[in-house]
Amino acid sequence: MAQGFTAEERRALIRDLRERSHADCPACGGPLSQAPVPPQPDLAYVRERIWITCAACGRSAVVDRGEIGPVKP
Repeated sequence: MAQGFTAEERRALIRDLRERSHADCPACGGPLSQAPVPPQPDLAYVRERIWITCAACGRSAVVDRGEIGPVKP
């Protein structure tokens, strides 16, 4: 299993996603893919979350949509 992002890499990832429509992996520079995380029906609250995965090194993170702001064109 690939390791996750460090706290510093996660901050860089979120910053890049806020400022641009895409980001490169802060660990290796590889391409990142984004996929929605469906809400769990057994939870009383709903969070819009996105699973971000690097195709090159396999690192991944789940972030709340609110952390990165609205989707940019």
